[in-house]
Amino acid sequence: MKLNCPSITQALVVNPVLNVTGPGPERTLTWVDEPVCAQRLTNQQPANTTTSCQQFCVKNNIPTAAFIDLNYMRDCTDIGNGTFCAPLSCQLATIDYMYGASTFQFLPEKQPGISVMQFMAWNPFANFNVLGYEETVCIG
Repeated sequence: MKLNCPSITQALVVNPVLNVTGPGPERTLTWVDEPVCAQRLTNQQPANTTTSCQQFCVKNNIPTAAFIDLNYMRDCTDIGNGTFCAPLSCQLATIDYMYGASTFQFLPEKQPGISVMQFMAWNPFANFNVLGYEETVCIG
């Protein structure tokens, strides 16, 4: 199994290469990495079958754009077996046409009461100008 988002459990220490202040005490900058992955999800598919990003996202209630971005995916026709980085699961909607986020908001029969600001907060990885056909997005 391939782990796509390794967890950093120790603090990273950076020593300045060029000390422009002249002689003096050694200074060290410490950066503690927060986990990138809110959760890790595993895909186990039977031999001779494929799982697309869209299928995996629907099954796990995660937005497609975040899954693709967090796992540096280019081709989503078959993600293969493995453990993948994912955002937290959410209530999903699946886009059935090409939309922009502002257009999506004005479809009251589809998603009443969701503002563009809410939509953007729930879907930080989404391309707001073009929401792709069958892309999953968080709506709550």
